[in-house]
Amino acid sequence: MPPETSARPLDLICFGRAAAELYVAFVNNGPVHVTGGTANLRGSVVSTPAASYDVSATMNFAGATLSGRFNGNNTGTVAVPSGWTLTGDTTLNIGGNGVVWTGGDLNTGAYTLTNLGPLTITPGNVGFYGAI
Repeated sequence: MPPETSARPLDLICFGRAAAELYVAFVNNGPVHVTGGTANLRGSVVSTPAASYDVSATMNFAGATLSGRFNGNNTGTVAVPSGWTLTGDTTLNIGGNGVVWTGGDLNTGAYTLTNLGPLTITPGNVGFYGAI
């Protein structure tokens, strides 16, 4: 099954205690707005240079596989709580509060992770395999 492709805005708003659990693989060509609750991205996310992420709530890359360029601004929380794997060269350009890596392993494989914004790493809870 090919990944879903989105060029239209994707607005993620979660109310109450439940989180939005997104297991779908998708190619993002447009804006993503996370404005309430928690959005857990658990599938494969390919982000093009046209994509943008505006987070004022919580967006987790929860065991997700990432590839591409992630541009955006974070006034809430963008976190990696349970590891991540690169499936292509990946650039994180998340301003504001940046990205917080709180748990799990990063496996870059044969790919490169480039970070252009704030990246906070919680010592003792994370592992790294590959090259930055």
